[in-house]
Amino acid sequence: ALMANFSFEDLEAYIAEHNQTWVRNAEREAAIEDGKMLGREEGRKEGREEGREENQTRTVLNMHNKGFTLEQIVAATELTKEAVVRILEENAA
Repeated sequence: ALMANFSFEDLEAYIAEHNQTWVRNAEREAAIEDGKMLGREEGRKEGREEGREENQTRTVLNMHNKGFTLEQIVAATELTKEAVVRILEENAA
């Protein structure tokens, strides 16, 4: 009933205004989805990096506990001497 009172020009303006709103909403939703996807990708990347670090720490500690020398641990893990020493110091019991 409300639309019956609109002129053709009013109806065109109404449709144009709502189309702009729909487009903005669609663009906003697309941007949100893009952000979510980037967030998931970044989370996976951080998770992989944390996993690598945990694995390196576990390897260094296992080698140290089995009696490997610092030089052997450095050669086997390809970590720097400083990184191996840091891991050992951070995990000293």
